[in-house]
Amino acid sequence: MERESLFNLFSDDITSEKLQPLMILRRIDKRFRLATEIGAQCQVLYFYGLLVETYPFPIVVNMTYLKLAELFRSGNQLLRQSILSVMSKDTVSEHVGKIHNTNEIIIMIMDVHLSNDPIARSLALIALGKLAAITHNNLSVHHAIRKSLHSNDTTEAFSSILAINDISPTSKILSSSIF
Repeated sequence: MERESLFNLFSDDITSEKLQPLMILRRIDKRFRLATEIGAQCQVLYFYGLLVETYPFPIVVNMTYLKLAELFRSGNQLLRQSILSVMSKDTVSEHVGKIHNTNEIIIMIMDVHLSNDPIARSLALIALGKLAAITHNNLSVHHAIRKSLHSNDTTEAFSSILAINDISPTSKILSSSIF
């Protein structure tokens, strides 16, 4: 049912089965760019998650996560929280292992972690934790988590604990350096 609604909403003139998800991605992106209010943009983010659920092909997952990481880097706090809610859905997060451009995505999220804003750093840590399948062996991610663990800001310190909780089951390096 959701696939049909996504298909009807964004793919009225698409005929090729292989091009459908890529054209839908372009149309979602266009709708996001045309949305002038932050609330409308947050609503459009839902369709990125729906696209990954409906078409869990590696190319679609990769392109969608690249777009979400780009929006995460350039967005405000509300947009970042909405992106995290999309990334946190089990039906979306189970496909993180299909991402090929891992370094680009990590760099975009780490750019947010370099911010002076502790809330932005906290959201970046949570995002890195949600992407544990691709961040578990990245030493710059481990360093950022350890650094934030000693932060004076309690929200940032708590977010680093959440990231450790998400990443440590798959990373022996992080587990041994923290514990």
